[in-house]
Amino acid sequence: MKQQQTGGLGADLAAKVHELCRVAGTLDRKDLDRLIEQVASLSGLDRWPANERYWFSGTAGVKLSRTEDRAMRDMWTCMLGQLTSGIRGAESTEQSVDTAQREESASWLRRVLTRNRVEGSATTQLERASGPDVWLAVTAVWNALCASLLSSSLDDQLRADLEVAWRSALGQTPREILDHSREG
Repeated sequence: MKQQQTGGLGADLAAKVHELCRVAGTLDRKDLDRLIEQVASLSGLDRWPANERYWFSGTAGVKLSRTEDRAMRDMWTCMLGQLTSGIRGAESTEQSVDTAQREESASWLRRVLTRNRVEGSATTQLERASGPDVWLAVTAVWNALCASLLSSSLDDQLRADLEVAWRSALGQTPREILDHSREG
């Protein structure tokens, strides 16, 4: 598979990740339930299965720089923390993730431990709130966030497949929500 270069990810990468994670944090339990139902009902998409987490640098063939790869991994952690906050209606775990992201001099081990702590806590809370099927919703959110962040690097059909569950269940995609908020 030919590797694609990421065109739109530059200096404002961290800001884009932060904005997208904040969109994920607006989702509540009912939104997650709608996403679960939507993902479970989708089949036969052209480029990417709705129930499979998009793996940008693996099976999808999008070549990321080391910085971009790290930002995508940070987005996963931040997204989980934001989803947890949304279902609890509480303060997010975003601050601890942001702290780890800002500490460029932080050791690799410290970054991994912070990420593991946030992800472990979020996993437990999400599954307690919505059961094991919550991972269908988490996958739909992740796929829509990836489609938004990597939009300039993805072909139209792949982007549409990544956004279909979100669009069908919730309406505007994260990219459209952010574009609309910038206009208004």
